[in-house]
Amino acid sequence: MGNFITDQGLAGIKHYENLSELTLIDASRLGDEGIRRFLDCKHLQRLAVSRTRVTAAMIAEFHRRLPDCRIESDAGVMEPQARKTRED
Repeated sequence: MGNFITDQGLAGIKHYENLSELTLIDASRLGDEGIRRFLDCKHLQRLAVSRTRVTAAMIAEFHRRLPDCRIESDAGVMEPQARKTRED
């Protein structure tokens, strides 16, 4: 099913600013262009991206711009930066 998700297909999604979770797995036709639009989701708490064409650089950009978001990707897990600060 995930192979139907493409960069162009995600371009049509509107009103996603309040999204809190996003899971994109087995979407081999999805890359940085398609997922970039979700960088504006300030309420995003969990992003899971696996088996896509999304690059490590884009995952790092999400981690930088959405520090409260837990990111799970093929490269591993990036915990929310704010949570790490609270635990120290």
